[in-house]
Amino acid sequence: MTQYDKIKNICYYTFVSGYIIFVFFYFFNLPVSGDYWNLEWPLAPIYDFSGKVSGHGGRNFGELLLLLPRAISSWLSFIPEPLYRWKFIESIMGTVLVVSLAAISSYIVGENRKISFLVFSFYFFHTILLRADINMMSVLPMLYMSLLPAIFYLRDHTLPIWMKDNPYKTFGYWAVFCYMGSQVYDPVYFMGSAFFGMVLLYLTGLYFFSNLFEQKIKDKTSFYLTGSISVFYILLSFMAIFKNKSGRISVYESTISFNILEILTRLNTQYNLPIKAPIAISILIAIGIIIHFIKNKKISGSGYVYVALTTSSAFAFVLITIIGSYHTNFVIWSSLIVVAAGICYLWTNIKWTQIFIPTMMLALFIKIMLTLYYAHGYKFVKNIDLELLYLLKEADNKNLTQVLLSKEEFDYFWINGWTITQIPIAARRLGYTKELIPIVVTNKE
Repeated sequence: MTQYDKIKNICYYTFVSGYIIFVFFYFFNLPVSGDYWNLEWPLAPIYDFSGKVSGHGGRNFGELLLLLPRAISSWLSFIPEPLYRWKFIESIMGTVLVVSLAAISSYIVGENRKISFLVFSFYFFHTILLRADINMMSVLPMLYMSLLPAIFYLRDHTLPIWMKDNPYKTFGYWAVFCYMGSQVYDPVYFMGSAFFGMVLLYLTGLYFFSNLFEQKIKDKTSFYLTGSISVFYILLSFMAIFKNKSGRISVYESTISFNILEILTRLNTQYNLPIKAPIAISILIAIGIIIHFIKNKKISGSGYVYVALTTSSAFAFVLITIIGSYHTNFVIWSSLIVVAAGICYLWTNIKWTQIFIPTMMLALFIKIMLTLYYAHGYKFVKNIDLELLYLLKEADNKNLTQVLLSKEEFDYFWINGWTITQIPIAARRLGYTKELIPIVVTNKE
């Protein structure tokens, strides 16, 4: 290892360490809102909570993680404030999930994983993808884990030895990842179905028109196992559509539109540039790969990976635009993997980008830090969280039946129609109140 390589490694691991610490305090700093207050999840009865069990499918694996703060909070008795305990544990979970997503995505890129990890890290902060939805974050790494066998096969036309030596065990293990990645609560996450659909298209072409492909079928075990996993994933996704009683499909019935002008308007007004840019760039990269296929008169599996990822992301993006969903942030992640692969290609083949890319990332990082600092003041646990909890605690001590808030206080505490019903539940679960004390806004209009 040269001195230059040592310096690069020091810089990289310094960044990764800083990134992990930054993610931890990002979660710790985030005000309690949305799903952070939502403790009425389907698996709640496991810990003697009240709540209705509903068919969320694979999302329940994510909600198991939401049980952890409650389950192990008693182990952290040295932290006297219950809210601090909750945020500390959720910060650990959130950090693990975000870093896992970036690491698995970098593994999919394959080459220059360190550079791709930097791309995913910066993009995460630049768009604030998080939205505090731990259950979403817990599903996404599993989604991309479920893609790995197909990606292995497309690149090498054979699976790793440990996978094909015992195909039944491999299928059994990967069935769990497919379930976790496909059985989620919102139709926007069915982009995995489009990806595996593209994989099946590739396998069909490889079987019937092998002369069009750079590589041939090396071993039938890998070929059929990859096809089986692909079919299994697609079937699971369609099962989720009809089975999940608690899915949001019915919510979109009033917003579904096939009007071209309406769809174009939504694309133009609802989604900002950081959301649309990776999809647009990945489409250009995919078109370039397809042109290369045509010129070469052969289809390569390694290039087809990025065509399939682009197709799945673009398909899902069009789908959610048609149904009127705003859940765009994670749909573009497949496109981001393609963009990261393109950046890694430039990094390897065009020398000047080794100066340009780090400089651009440094400038972007400074912008992000300044934006977050001025927007949030960067205190660890927001005082407004504790203020609200102590209002409920004081009401409980006085045996009041409700807490009255003005419109100004409603805005001050970052409350919305969802959290106003969940905050009293959280206060009781965390031990601030003995009874459920509702919050009432006196002059909301």
